[in-house]
Parts: sequence; structure tokens; C-alpha cells
Amino acid sequence: MHCKIHEGGLCSACSKLAQVQLKIQQCKDLLDELYVQEARVKSCVNEAHDPIICRLPLELVSYIFTLCDPQQAQEDQCSRRFQFDLAAVCNTWRTIIWSTPHLWTKIHIWLDTPEICRQTELLPLFLKLSGSLPLLIQVRLCTYYKPMEKDYPLLASLLQMLNQHSARWEALDLRLPSRLLALVNGVLPGAPQLQILRIIPRDSGNPHEQADNGFRIFGCPPCPSDISVNGIRFSQLGIDWINVTTVKFHLLRPDECLELFKCAKRLMECEIVLDASVVPDRDVIRDEIALPSLRTLRMRLSAFADIIFDALVLPSLNNLHLERSARCMWLVNFLVRSSCTLLSLSLVDIHLDGIEMDSILEQAPQLEILRLSRNSIHFDNLFERLAHTKTVDKSSQNPDTTCDFLPCLRSLRCDQSRDMQIPWHLIPPMFASAPELENSGFHSLCKLRISLHSGDPYLMGHCIDKSVVRQLWELKQHYQLTICDEDGDVIERSYKHHFPPSGRNDTSGDSDVVDEAG
Repeated sequence: MHCKIHEGGLCSACSKLAQVQLKIQQCKDLLDELYVQEARVKSCVNEAHDPIICRLPLELVSYIFTLCDPQQAQEDQCSRRFQFDLAAVCNTWRTIIWSTPHLWTKIHIWLDTPEICRQTELLPLFLKLSGSLPLLIQVRLCTYYKPMEKDYPLLASLLQMLNQHSARWEALDLRLPSRLLALVNGVLPGAPQLQILRIIPRDSGNPHEQADNGFRIFGCPPCPSDISVNGIRFSQLGIDWINVTTVKFHLLRPDECLELFKCAKRLMECEIVLDASVVPDRDVIRDEIALPSLRTLRMRLSAFADIIFDALVLPSLNNLHLERSARCMWLVNFLVRSSCTLLSLSLVDIHLDGIEMDSILEQAPQLEILRLSRNSIHFDNLFERLAHTKTVDKSSQNPDTTCDFLPCLRSLRCDQSRDMQIPWHLIPPMFASAPELENSGFHSLCKLRISLHSGDPYLMGHCIDKSVVRQLWELKQHYQLTICDEDGDVIERSYKHHFPPSGRNDTSGDSDVVDEAG
């Protein structure tokens, strides 16, 4: 302290202040020491109060601790890791935690300004304590963090530490700027154990202008089985596709999509978003591509989807989800050519007329789940055919389905505009009545959901006809029947409208009706 009143010393007031501040600092030092002592004593107390863990075999205790690992790391947990929480309980727990390699194999790195230095300190600890076990690595750039030029050397050193252990990579989840993504390239012999690969470049702008260098690892190309990629060209992804069984690929050109199908012969599940901005070459002759193991296919289409489906043969396809297409009569030819047993079909934002819809559904007689969303079709013909479908006999091992329309359909979902006319009177016959439920014969349909949407907030809600609403209300008690719009449950609202509670003026003339809705 410098006193400006007296030269060479402190005035009496400043002297007293200095003494008080000295005592305060001594108290702070003592308090810090007491906190350290308290932590040590708590550790001893926890150890004395834990008669179970200390008596269990070490292998069992280690397994119990691995169950404390959260399944999915959250961004707000980047500075808090369960290993250190467990190790802080007592010395015994700390020893077990430090000697259990399986607890250190999941490495979650969240990159932001305050965390970079801390991550640089913790990463060597995880790499050391995990021993030689395979690593599951997740490196993500926090949403609010944009690296500055001065940050890149430190970030590069962090990624270089991971590269030194590429031979142990089993799962790799990268959400980084393309500049940092190019630095994740491993070292020789590469990443022979890599099974799961997820890459999303965190850049702005057109995804096809990102990740110019793509993703490649030194040594032999890895052979993962599960891939999820967005923002990297197919040709820039340096992997071997021979073992791939599950893939999610966003913004693929049609020619790239066909090349993927040619390379991934063991594909079982596939989700693809086609790049609608690219016009493919239709003059190129393409060979037929058969994928005998593919069971689930989800695609967001472009105007050139027919180029892909005209070349595909998927005999094992069970689940098909298609979005956004002007026309899809090519789908009928595809289903005929594949001779697949389609169990689930979802058509979203696809323009179809009644004839096209019938042609598609007739090629899927074993269909169990059907979803139609934002499609320009009328339901009169569909509902009428379902209403006249023969009942399926549970007791028969070989039911006759040749003259039925979707006899195995269990779930139907329709998401449509409010201005679409719904044939309410055709809904009750689509379900089995109460007497039919007691017998062996029954309709398969047990779940129906109709969602009506409108962009006009002032449009009045739907009201179902009085002649039908009572039947729908009774069916609602036995089946998963839901008809809703922005104003809520249409069945309940219509029932209360036509059959108001007792005590009110019943303008409908049915005053003897008991208010079952209540």
C-alpha cells in the first residue's frame, strides 16, 4: 500500500487498513486450507460409510461404474465428466476409477474458447488411462464458438494428439469446420478398427462448397459399417464401402447415389437426400444394381429420382419412405421388378392421383403401415376400398388375400390440408365392429390418425357429421383412432357439439342422449 500523505511510511489510518487486510488474507488462506481438509475428511467419511463397494470383486465394481456413463454427452456437460465425480467420492473409488480402462474410452471434446486449454490437459489423461482399448471419439464445435486465427494452432495440436491413436479409433463423430476436419487424418497404419463414422462440416454457405479436401486417413482406407455424412462429396470420402450396412448421406447427386449403391453391396439401411440442383446425364447407360440385403430405404427425392429407381432391384426391401416428387409412376415398375415384401410405406409431399395410388398399393399386398402426408390425393377411393376389404381370419394359416385390398394393414396415417374433403362415413367400416372382435374374423386395421392442417388461423375447425360421429366415438374407445386439427380433437369436439351435456338446450332433438364425452 502506498500512502500519499506521509513520505517514508503509512499514516495511522492506512496502517490500520493494512493490518485488517492482512488478517483478511490470513483468514482466506485458512479457509482454503479448511476446504482442503474438509474434502479429505469427506473422502474418509464416504469410504467408512461404503461397506458394499469395498467388499465386491474389483471386476464387478468396475462394471457398475461403467453403467454410470451417460449414453449421450450434452454440450452443457463438456466441463463435467462422470469419471471425476466418481473419483472424488473416496480414495478407494478413485483407485478403481483410475485402474478401469473402459471408463476412459469415450472421449467427448467440445471446442470453445474457455475449454480449449482444459481439453488439451485432459485428452492425454484419457488416452493414457484407456490403455490399448478401442476409442469412441466425438469432436464438436460449440454452436456459439467461431475459431479465430490465433486459436487454430492450439486446436491443431489437440487433433494431432488424436491422430497418434488412429489405430484405436472405433467410432469417430466429427462436427468441425472443414479446415479442422482436414487435420483429422490419423497416422500409419490408419484406422483399421473404425466401425462408425459421422461427419458434418460446421461451415456456412452451400454444403457442396465445404470440405474441399474431404476426409481421408493415412494408410489403408478404413472399412466402417455405419456412416453418416453431410457436406462432403462422395468421391472425397476416403473409405472402403465393402462393409457398410447403414448409411445416411445428405445432398448426393443422382450419379453419386448410384455409385454408392454399386460400392455398398452389403447395405441394409439407407437414408439419402438427393441434390435437387444438379441435372444428371440421362444418356449414360446404367447397369442394373441389385442390393439383396437392403431392408429400409428413406429418400428425399429430386425430379430425377426415376434414374435411380429404374436401375435398382431391392428384393428384401420392407420399409420405404419417399419425400418430394412430382410424379412417381416409376415406383410401380420398381416394386414389380424388385418383387419385395413391403411392410411399411411412407409417401410425403408426393403428387399422386387415385389411379397412381391404387397402382402403387396393389404392388404391396402385405403392407402393414401406411403414411400419406401432404399428398394431392382424395381419400374417397382409398377409404372405400379399405372399407370393403375382407376380414382376415386369425385361425387360418393361409388366409386368402388375393381379392383383398391391403388386408394386413394395421396402421394408417394421413396428414392433409383442411380443405381436403374427408369421407367420414367410410371410416367406421374400415374397423371391425364389437361382435367381430369377439369372433375369429377381424379387420387388421387398429390404428388410424388423420391430421388436418391449415395455414389460415381464422378458418373454423372441422365438425364431423352427426350421423357418423357417434360411431367414431365408440370406435375411439376400442381402437387408436385420432382425428385432429389445430383446434384439437375433432371427434370429441364434434361429439360435444351434436350431443351437448344434459341440462343444456339440446337443439339437435336428442335430449335423451347421455353425455358420454364427460
